[in-house]
Amino acid sequence: MRSGKGGEEQKAWCEAIKMILPTFEDGGTHVNISGAAVARHAPNREEAVKLLEFLVSNEAQKIYGEANYKYPVKPGAAIDPIIASFGELKINSVPLTEIVQNRKEATELVDRVGLDN
Repeated sequence: MRSGKGGEEQKAWCEAIKMILPTFEDGGTHVNISGAAVARHAPNREEAVKLLEFLVSNEAQKIYGEANYKYPVKPGAAIDPIIASFGELKINSVPLTEIVQNRKEATELVDRVGLDN
């Protein structure tokens, strides 16, 4: 909305609010994770590796960040000015193995309070 791509009215709505990065006890923000791999018997292994290498390049991180308004995963890659205006992203340091231990209870809480409704 802040980019103005949805029209000036949406841009005005977004400019009327202050964006903050939610933080947890360690002062970090939760980030979703994604992964990629090349299958052991991939018929085009070299091309698959080249694709993965490109996806973490500064060029691809810039393209992805501009298209989706995301912080880049690669340190030092360009950050879209809109996203940069939110401040520096400090990633929550709680290990995922610890977070996943609470998945069932978290899902039950989401259902109980109707977060997805």
